[in-house]
Amino acid sequence: MTSAANKKSSHTMVEGYRLSTSFPYLARRVGARIGELFELAAAPLGIDVPTYRVLAALREQGGQRLGDLSKATVIPLPTLSRLVGTMSQAGLVTRDRPESNGRIVAINLLPQGRMLVEGLIPVAVRLEQCAVAGMAAEEIARLKAQLAKSFKNLDAVEDEIRSGGELAQVAKHIAGAKRERKHA
Repeated sequence: MTSAANKKSSHTMVEGYRLSTSFPYLARRVGARIGELFELAAAPLGIDVPTYRVLAALREQGGQRLGDLSKATVIPLPTLSRLVGTMSQAGLVTRDRPESNGRIVAINLLPQGRMLVEGLIPVAVRLEQCAVAGMAAEEIARLKAQLAKSFKNLDAVEDEIRSGGELAQVAKHIAGAKRERKHA
């Protein structure tokens, strides 16, 4: 594509873009609303969404390493490390070094953590039911599959950005233009 055609295509994308109908905005909006309502319901227990996600992920699969748990819960590693420490002090999880590999830490639920997450699962289920009310079971399954696919699709974009591809170049171009205006 020529530079002129690329600029025209980019201009068309910008002109047609609306935040209020963009996929990331709508997905985040639903997730944020569910999170707000979950925290409202769980407030008497002092449990927030990230803590619940860790508990629920460990209920599904115990003995997870921090890196795997970070991917499963979509919580950045430094934040997750602090959170797991807090949860360990609260008696919700353990951090153990397996005898087979003393370099890793395996995180598991303690009985209090299991009891807490199992008590909160009905809240999560009810909120999900409300969010998908009016959709057929097939539509819900398709939506979940499409969201999972969208998440996986973004791995390729991350690789592109990290390797200096097109999206990384857009940000560099804008930064350069800003510097030029500043010095003009």
